[in-house]
Order: sequence, then structure tokens, then C-alpha cells
Amino acid sequence: ICPNGTYGPGGSVACIPCKTCDANAVPSGSCPVGSGADGTVCTCKLGYFGNGAVCIKQVIPYPSLVNMTPASLLCVKPNQVVNLVINNFPAFYLSDVSAAFQVAGTTYVIDAARYMRVTMTGNITSNVATVGITLPVAPSNANSGTALFSLSVLLGAEQVSFSFTNSFVPYVVGPPSVGFFTPQ
Repeated sequence: ICPNGTYGPGGSVACIPCKTCDANAVPSGSCPVGSGADGTVCTCKLGYFGNGAVCIKQVIPYPSLVNMTPASLLCVKPNQVVNLVINNFPAFYLSDVSAAFQVAGTTYVIDAARYMRVTMTGNITSNVATVGITLPVAPSNANSGTALFSLSVLLGAEQVSFSFTNSFVPYVVGPPSVGFFTPQ
């Protein structure tokens, strides 16, 4: 019979060591003494990946802005769209995304489900997200200036946050422009 921690028929046949799970894995099943097979299954804990014998912590890279249009937004005017291309913003589900912007001491929360669209290519650790944010409101002309936008995505127990700035410029409606005039 094979000793504890091994399995196999024993005798003249060499005993095989039972599986050893990584410290960041959860073991299930067993490898009883005298059994002919190892029934131990090792599953990596949440936030880790691997085969169970080795589990590596998932490290999500910090997002970075690749492109943003337009370069500035207009005060007062609702339904403007900010288009972003962001490296490493794994927004798989809009329900896990939150968005807001702050300008002149006022914070505007954006309902991600209604006012955002995200297209993503890649995986959790290497991706490119194209994000469109429709701004349902815009600050008054008196509150023009640089706005700090923040986006967050919740991935299990880990939250990935990303911030960027954009300017709000006053929206001025002037007198009509007359291209030509003919006296009567």
C-alpha cells in the first residue's frame, strides 16, 4: 500500500504523489491512501488564474487614453458626445461601469446604461475600449472651464478607475450672419 500523500497500487509499482494545490487555490476531492487515482481538484481563487497547482494574481494594467474627440465641449448644450479610445479599460458589462464629471465644484453623474456605449476588443489584461459618452446635461456658461471626468469599472472585487480632463467653453448664440443684402 502507498503511504499517505501518495496513490497507486504500491508493492513493486512506484507510488505517485497526490496533487498539491497552490496557496491561492481551493482544493476539493481527495487522494485517499490505497486509492488508484488522485481525486484532488485545485481551483484558483477569485482574482487568480492558473491550473490550480500554480495560481497567479491577476494584475490589471492601468488604463491609458489613446484618443479623445472633441478637444472641448460647449456649456449649456445637452447631448454632446465625447468619444474615447482607452487602452486597458475592460468594460465587459455597462452595469459594472460608473461615470461622472466635475466642473466648477459641481459633480454630474452619468447613467452609464443610458448614456454610454462601449465596444471592446481583447481580454481582461490587454484590451482596447472605444467609449462614447453622451452628456445629458452641460454646465452653465458661468461654469465654463476644465472638467475632470472619471470612469470606473468593477471587476469582481477590483475596481479599475480612469480620469481625464476636457474643457467646457461658453456656448454663445450671436446675431444671424447676413451673407448678402439687396435693397428693395
